[in-house]
Amino acid sequence: MKRYLLLLLFAYQIAAAQCYVDGSPTLYIGETQGYSVENNSALCPDCHHWSAGSPTVSLIKPLNKKSVKITGASEGTAVVYVKMQTAKGEARCSKNISVLPAVEKKTEDCDVNFSGFFEKKVTDGKLTFIHEDIAGYRYRWMAEFDNDLTEISENPHPVFNIGKGREIRKISVQILADSCLRIYSKTYEAGFWTYF
Repeated sequence: MKRYLLLLLFAYQIAAAQCYVDGSPTLYIGETQGYSVENNSALCPDCHHWSAGSPTVSLIKPLNKKSVKITGASEGTAVVYVKMQTAKGEARCSKNISVLPAVEKKTEDCDVNFSGFFEKKVTDGKLTFIHEDIAGYRYRWMAEFDNDLTEISENPHPVFNIGKGREIRKISVQILADSCLRIYSKTYEAGFWTYF
């Protein structure tokens, strides 16, 4: 009987220390979704630490809360981890996420007419992306930096800070019109911004 009680107590402690990441198992490139810890037993609201084991997803700061926003960056599979301090020690959990190619509606009635964009210096350390601004379009820009940070802007002409140790390696823009969504991306080689 004592053995069974000890086994039940041990199983309860293991179950209490477990956590579960709630959120979709699939993301599309450029899509952002929220993920959160269920069975949250963290000692404080800022006691979480989110990380990803693959560059196929980008985690959007802050990374120390119960919930995090994650954006699909490139096709593939990623494992997202969260650890937190609890009264019983450190709890860890993970979530497998499949990142799928961006869905584009390629029909003749797609009303996105976009001719591309180019970089323009605003001031030292600041740049924007120039394009023909068409009324009625909604824009969502995602800049991925070489220090693994990601910034998102919904301004049609976003301004991003760059500098040594903070250079954009990829810029993507989602353009949403009435009947469809289009995604355009551009990658930059190391050193591209040195003389920009």
